[in-house]
Amino acid sequence: MLDFAFSGIGAGLHRVQANIIPSNLASLRLAERAGFRREGLAERYLNIAGEWQDHLMYAKTREEHSFRYAPFVAADA
Repeated sequence: MLDFAFSGIGAGLHRVQANIIPSNLASLRLAERAGFRREGLAERYLNIAGEWQDHLMYAKTREEHSFRYAPFVAADA
């Protein structure tokens, strides 16, 4: 999905951001495995079920991304 998000034949995005509740360990591991870098903590970021939840902010830019699938790489060459 990141190849598609960053490619010229896909969404053509420059930046993808993920905001994750700190207790969601599976999502934190996924973001880190996908090469996202941690940018900081957003305190009381979203009100979920009547409670303000902190979120860890992760991001990745096109320049940081290594394309894995040839159709997306060829389109941007």
